[in-house]
Amino acid sequence: MPTFVNRVVELASIQRAMDSDRAELIIVYGRRGAGKSELLIRAIEGHAGIYYQATAEVIAQQLADLGAEARQAAGGRAVVGHFASITVFLDSVISLAQTASGRPFLLVIDEFPYLAEAEQGLETVLQRWWDRSRQAAPNLKVFLAGSQVSWMQEHTLAEHGPLQNRRTGQIEVLPLTYRHAALLYPRLDTTDRVRAYGIWGGLPGYLRELNSPHNLWDAVAYSIFRPEARLAIEPDWLRFTDLRADRLYTSIIRAVAMGAHRPSDIARAVGRASAAEVAPPLNRLIEAGVLTRMVALVAHETGRARTRYEVADPFLAFWYRFVDPRRGVIRRVRAMSGAIEIAAQIADEIDDYIARYVFEGICREWVWEGAARGVLPTGLQIGEVGTWWSGREERQDEIDVVGLSPNREGVLYGECKWSVAPMDMRDLGGLRAAIAAASHDIPPIDRPWRVLFSRSGFHPDLHTEAALAENRILLIGLEQLYRE
Repeated sequence: MPTFVNRVVELASIQRAMDSDRAELIIVYGRRGAGKSELLIRAIEGHAGIYYQATAEVIAQQLADLGAEARQAAGGRAVVGHFASITVFLDSVISLAQTASGRPFLLVIDEFPYLAEAEQGLETVLQRWWDRSRQAAPNLKVFLAGSQVSWMQEHTLAEHGPLQNRRTGQIEVLPLTYRHAALLYPRLDTTDRVRAYGIWGGLPGYLRELNSPHNLWDAVAYSIFRPEARLAIEPDWLRFTDLRADRLYTSIIRAVAMGAHRPSDIARAVGRASAAEVAPPLNRLIEAGVLTRMVALVAHETGRARTRYEVADPFLAFWYRFVDPRRGVIRRVRAMSGAIEIAAQIADEIDDYIARYVFEGICREWVWEGAARGVLPTGLQIGEVGTWWSGREERQDEIDVVGLSPNREGVLYGECKWSVAPMDMRDLGGLRAAIAAASHDIPPIDRPWRVLFSRSGFHPDLHTEAALAENRILLIGLEQLYRE
């Protein structure tokens, strides 16, 4: 199983910083488990510098560790044996960079928020150091990385932060796409690859827990349903990072994972009187990258937007829906057979979940990627991809995939079906009816593209219909979703 995949864009950004003729201060941030540390370690291989992973220890202990890293970077050159302050350490970094003979010299501080918590005012210290030192060492490349996303945004990226106008770039390390995540379990067939993405998502830190990537449910049992498995309790750590131990946040995540998507429904699920009471924590969860706010895609804004909330990370959604309610059972597991039994129960429920919450997102991602990779039909320009729903209580019309052109005309509409039965002409007819229902939000254009995404193939009549170029129908099966 590969241990490092893709990250082409991120590696290219780091390489540009390494090749520049100026000092660089790059902010690197992303969810715990997204692969920031692995990315930076691979990017700096072969370069002189200091890589330090901050801890929750007091500043005196961290200064001792920084001293050890500096001595290793110095090789035979003399450096201070013990640093009395962060300022002294930073000044030694400048001295080491100046002796690097014009080659890039790196300072990587991983889990930067931990160091900032130990040293009050660290961001201001860095700001002053950077202002007076960057001209002295143009070969210096500084990377500050952190998993506490909202903290990094507030303290290193926000307009009022000391480092905002000092940074020369930023890299957000996002989860892998469904296609790239599948490279970490290449022996699974395409059906189980979709299920695997719905279970573990795209965080490399989670995917490394798989010890049986050729058998989906054995891997689920091993990585999640043993009481000693890291992923059995992984989401609890959110309360000790971005979410600060507030039970309301985890209650909201579980409510959304269990099917409450509107603010009023979420408020009722967590025992609050109104949607206004959950608005601040909802916004905080969005900032932390835990929830996502979806808006019905329309060509022109008219009135109040139709919104709903979903769990952004597939693993968190799966965990709160299937694992959290079974905590007591998991704690009593004493052998792999017990974990396998729990996994078998989930196997009986998973396809309904995949159909409602996973497959549609994969199909929308395919349209985005298809536009970027040039695999969509010639002339099909995509500016936005999303979904549409009517919002009417009496009738919930919905289009799973909507693609708007850059001038916000509706050019592509898609229907997704995760079923053991092939799609047939009734599915095409249902999509046609939904497009008509959406016409007040997305004015119709002449001959939009219609795309049918199917787990189990297509009826021959659909193939006949799609064979006529003027009908503008695409039939996308699972193999095409994963085709390079």
